[in-house]
Amino acid sequence: MLRKAKTPVKIVQWLHHLNPRKLTGEIRRRGLSGTVSLALAAITCYGTLALVSLMSLLGVSLAINEGIWAGGIIFFAIIATVIIGLGKRKHHSIKPLITALIGSGILIYTMYVSYSMLSEALGFIILAIATYYDYNLRRLSGVKT
Repeated sequence: MLRKAKTPVKIVQWLHHLNPRKLTGEIRRRGLSGTVSLALAAITCYGTLALVSLMSLLGVSLAINEGIWAGGIIFFAIIATVIIGLGKRKHHSIKPLITALIGSGILIYTMYVSYSMLSEALGFIILAIATYYDYNLRRLSGVKT
């Protein structure tokens, strides 16, 4: 392959790294899919709340359907749990999956049965612990000794 005689400008290099196809491959290869879906669940939860609060401070009234909002949160939490479950093929440990199921179960209970801010935060924390545990096991299983 032939290279150009001059190195591209820094912004062109950054844009090359932000290519969606390349970015998706990097996320999958590094085992960060669970982390990304957990982040999307948290952004769906707290980002929507922040957006509605900001808009009401600006004088704009927004009506959010709580069922759809809760469904989006649970959707991304379940995707995170499925991705953590798929990690079992690589690291052969069921502990992260059990932890993720507990966290997702708490979130489902919180969103659809009895809402409590404390239980919602607990569900996200447990799911984050499961994601971190799965990430570490995936990273350590790739190391050859």
